[in-house]
Amino acid sequence: MNRSILVAAAAALAVVLAGCVGIRAGPPETITVGKKTITLAGLEGFNASEVRRPDPHNPNVFVTARDTIVVDQEPVRPERPIGGTIYLAWALDSASDYSFPDDNAVIFLPGETNPLPSNLACKLRLPRKKVIVCAYDKPERPAQWKYTIRVVDRAGRELAKLDPWIYQD
Repeated sequence: MNRSILVAAAAALAVVLAGCVGIRAGPPETITVGKKTITLAGLEGFNASEVRRPDPHNPNVFVTARDTIVVDQEPVRPERPIGGTIYLAWALDSASDYSFPDDNAVIFLPGETNPLPSNLACKLRLPRKKVIVCAYDKPERPAQWKYTIRVVDRAGRELAKLDPWIYQD
C-alpha cells in the first residue's frame, strides 16, 4: 500500500514539474512597447530543451487556425555539402488534415542574377502527401531564390500560397 502511494506521489510530482517547464522562460511581466502596454510571460528567452533546433534540410510546414501556411525556417538555409546533391524535404504535420497537392507544391522562382539549378527537381512522397523533397546540385556560387509552397485541405481546397526564401551559401 505504501509503495503505491509513493509511486502515485512521484507521478503527480512529475506532472507538476513538467507543467512548470515551457517553451518560453520567465514569469508574466508588463512591458511598454511604443505607446502600448502589454503583459506577456516568457520574456527571459526560450527553453532550448523544449524547442527543436531548425534543420536546414528539413523545414516543417504548419497551418495556423486561420488556414495560413507557416514554415519554421525563414529563410531556409541548406548547408553546402562537401560534394554533390543538396536536398530539402518540407513536411506537414502527419496527423493534420492538410497535404501537398502534387510534385509542384514547391516551386523555386529564379531571380535576375540567380538562375535556378539546371537539375532542380521536386517529388511528392506518396501516398499520404505529407512530404515533398526537392534536390539539386550545389551551385558554383551563393544564390537565393524565392519559392512558392502550396498546401490543400482535406477537401482539396488550396490555401493561400506562401512565398518565402531559400539562401544557398
